[in-house]
Amino acid sequence: MAAIYESENRLNVFGAAWGGGIHQKVAPEKIHEFLNTWSAPYEKYIEQPMYYGDGDVPEGKIRATLGQCLSRGFAVGSIQKTKKIIKRRKEAGWHS
Repeated sequence: MAAIYESENRLNVFGAAWGGGIHQKVAPEKIHEFLNTWSAPYEKYIEQPMYYGDGDVPEGKIRATLGQCLSRGFAVGSIQKTKKIIKRRKEAGWHS
């Protein structure tokens, strides 16, 4: 993912990392662990109103670093992938 940083555009970094999260391959033997990790409630360690965009930072927000955009983008993609898997399983009649 080092090539993602070349653009130095926060939205591009966030978007590329989101794509990495939602399109990642999860080995069948790791799916349960993956679902447990990414479906758990999110607990913030620090309350920071981060801004992941490239324009002017809105009042009361803190501009995210490229590393924070990368991390958050991958997490959002992973959470969305988890939700899709769980939805498909429920539609197919799977039980947890």
